[in-house]
Amino acid sequence: NQQFEKALKAYDSVITEHKDSLNALLSKAKLFAMQKKHTEMVEWLKRVSSQFPSAIQPKLILAQYYLSEGRGEKAMSLFGTTDKNVLRNPAYLQLLASAQLETKQLKRANLTVQRLLELQPDNKEAWMLNALVQSSLGQSDKAERELKEMLRTEPENSTLRVNVAKVLYQQKKYEEAEALLTKLGNQQLEKVGVLQLRSTLASAMGMHQQAEMLAQKAFGLQATSANLLLLAQQTWRGGNHDGAVQLMTDWLENNPKEIKVRFELASLYMQENKIDQAIQENEVILQQDADNVFALNNLAWMYKETKPVKALELGIKLNDLRPSTLAFLDTLAMVQLHNGLLEEAARNIEKASAIRNSPSIIYHKAIIDSKRGEWLAAIKALSILLEQDLDFSERKDAEKLLQNLKEGS
Repeated sequence: NQQFEKALKAYDSVITEHKDSLNALLSKAKLFAMQKKHTEMVEWLKRVSSQFPSAIQPKLILAQYYLSEGRGEKAMSLFGTTDKNVLRNPAYLQLLASAQLETKQLKRANLTVQRLLELQPDNKEAWMLNALVQSSLGQSDKAERELKEMLRTEPENSTLRVNVAKVLYQQKKYEEAEALLTKLGNQQLEKVGVLQLRSTLASAMGMHQQAEMLAQKAFGLQATSANLLLLAQQTWRGGNHDGAVQLMTDWLENNPKEIKVRFELASLYMQENKIDQAIQENEVILQQDADNVFALNNLAWMYKETKPVKALELGIKLNDLRPSTLAFLDTLAMVQLHNGLLEEAARNIEKASAIRNSPSIIYHKAIIDSKRGEWLAAIKALSILLEQDLDFSERKDAEKLLQNLKEGS
């Protein structure tokens, strides 16, 4: 009956008399959630988890909240246990698979959802989750067929309809996905998750003003870092670059430890060639997380010409933390090149090309080969690359290098 204060007093009375009543403690947390008092809910659930360290329910509720905010890694961090009872708990497995999907840990998500289906082969939500995982792993056609068949038998299932739209988006069937969502009721259309998806679809169809408006609605309903980043992204794509930057800087004033937001801000600065600002933001990230490989990679790349020795130090640390990673091997190779370590650079760019011989890797290998005196090899690689109609960010630089090599300069 929406008489929240009376309900709260009643729960407090029960908790005073029965301090070990987990149900009463969790009911109070749910009461906070109903009032959208999320800060109070989070603090209360943390307190309950401390009081009942072996109980999974408070962690599940808290993790579900983090997941709704787009904080999958935070959700997973709550479960550091290998307790067999937890690993066989369907609610835990479903949440874990959702968090792994959110954080793009697709192989792990697949293993988790298969374990869940073994325990509950008739769990429809598990089958929906499985389809989303399979779609993300590249089997989108099969996922679409399975979800559409489920929707045919349950046409009023709004969650199922949204999941079909997600798979259609992955297949770039934007209009079909949008048409599917418009059949939702007004109440469902205004839910945060649906607004996020509709904003993404609008952006993909080039409707940037509509995308920004929908993202603004989502952020207004739930002011989380995930929704802030969506809004900033749509603002940027709509051409208002200063507005996107301002959104993130304002957010960071009140949430200075939001590394994901700071990293995206640094990335925008890099796109605008505002290198000093990008360096500053990445340095702040390293102050908060010294082993953040993405900040290490960015700084190593930006310092390679102005501070090559420091760049080398960062590049080596980066590859020690995450060996055999394409982008990080590429960065290290280019940093070694700027430090005059030509043979080391050649070895690492070769390792990178063995992982995936992308246009940027081919171009960087040509730079290193040319510095080592392997001009013919560089000319041949660049000629084959540039004969193809491939669009990559360094294409003009590659064309200029090829021209210089042919001229003998």
